[in-house]
Amino acid sequence: PPPGGPPSHADPACHSREFARRHTRAAAAALAVPPPSSACSTQVHPFENDQPTTETTTLEDYLQWRGWDMKATLEEYELGSSYMESAVGLVSHPLTFPLTLGRFVNQEFAGTS
Repeated sequence: PPPGGPPSHADPACHSREFARRHTRAAAAALAVPPPSSACSTQVHPFENDQPTTETTTLEDYLQWRGWDMKATLEEYELGSSYMESAVGLVSHPLTFPLTLGRFVNQEFAGTS
């Protein structure tokens, strides 16, 4: 990590990695993708085009809309809300990988045919 900065997710001290290492079963449950039927037919998607995206639109908003109930998962494994940031951070890895890969491909192959 940069001097004085927070640890990166690649750093073994990363809170998400530590959560997964110490609470393996809870981490696996947090990573379990909810079925599409649990997603939000009654709620407005937090990132719809006609809805204003604000600074308060968060990954947690998307997870809730998608039916990813981190609070219930943590409660099931008798872990408190203090683990919420770590659980959401863990889930953010596979959710953001396609964006990271797409950005890499775009940068790597921009301008080539």
